[in-house]
Amino acid sequence: MSYELIYHSIAHKNNTSQDIIDIFNTTRAFNASKNITGCLLVHRDEFLHIIEGKKEDVLKLYEKTVHDERHTRPSVLEQGEIRERVFPEWIMAYRHTSDLEGNEVKGVMGIKDFEDYLKSMKKPTLAKKIFVNISKMMIHPFH
Repeated sequence: MSYELIYHSIAHKNNTSQDIIDIFNTTRAFNASKNITGCLLVHRDEFLHIIEGKKEDVLKLYEKTVHDERHTRPSVLEQGEIRERVFPEWIMAYRHTSDLEGNEVKGVMGIKDFEDYLKSMKKPTLAKKIFVNISKMMIHPFH
């Protein structure tokens, strides 16, 4: 049995593209070492993150995130046990991948590709449904 947790937070106003690159690279390395999958969306000044893995690893990652000064007001939206993971590998989406050009960032997709990916998701759990709906609101706030 795996565990999932989804949270939302507000990016610190002074974050630079390099801060975002550091978040992506640090998260990718930690997740690979703990067999954690999921998705991190960074859009405008918001983070939306869904994490899948062993319960203790997911909670440890979230606890680490709570103390990260690059964002504020992290709030858990849903968490619980799941039968299977929906995100088979680690996915990250960023508003403008051109902001990251020339930097070593693997596995980051632009918003359009991310939206297409969300449409193709099968067997969504409650957390995944929340993730999809909030993602849409973050990307298209006035629709």
